[in-house]
Amino acid sequence: MVKFSLLPAIALYLCLLPNSLLALPTSRFSHDVQSLPIRDVQEGQDASTRHRLNRRGLPGAVYICTGDNFRGSCAWTAPSTQCHIAGTGDDSPRSIGPDENGSCILFENAQCTGNQVKTLRFPGQATNMPTFMSLKCSSDSNGKRGNSTEVVKSGVLPLALEADPRLDGGVGSMERKNLEEVMDQMEKDGFRQGMIGLKKGALLLRSLEGVYWSTVRLAM
Repeated sequence: MVKFSLLPAIALYLCLLPNSLLALPTSRFSHDVQSLPIRDVQEGQDASTRHRLNRRGLPGAVYICTGDNFRGSCAWTAPSTQCHIAGTGDDSPRSIGPDENGSCILFENAQCTGNQVKTLRFPGQATNMPTFMSLKCSSDSNGKRGNSTEVVKSGVLPLALEADPRLDGGVGSMERKNLEEVMDQMEKDGFRQGMIGLKKGALLLRSLEGVYWSTVRLAM
């Protein structure tokens, strides 16, 4: 009878065991994950601490609207030595509001020369605008503030505590009204033609209140 010893087999197994452990499959994507220290990150301003502008905030600029009380179609005009010819009819200025440290001179003719009808300073005049043909708006080098010239009291705006949102294309402007009509028609036909009819490069979104609109400029 042949007798076999287990000792050689056990010895061979022990010799091969380290190599088999090293040969176990591991993921080539395995790595240690460490958190980065937050020492170079600046905290953002809390939303509750943000404040709206107390004034329109464009030194020397002027806010002109085609409607009383700064309604209708409105736009900002930067201070300069350029003469601006007043529009006529529905395009004529009905509200003029120079910012602080600025003024506008209304002239009787269309060349910003000759008789001066009126000089307006902050906060401007919202109604009862006199007849004039041209105006020139500039910033004051001496830093004068307030309403130091002739302005009809019934047309003077009170000092606003918040910024006026009625910029060009804002609520109440002719541009906004035209866009609202286009969107209303699109909603009635279920947007069957997509966004045809809207300005290229702009997407109009109706807010939840159904009153305000916002224009989101798309990256071209």
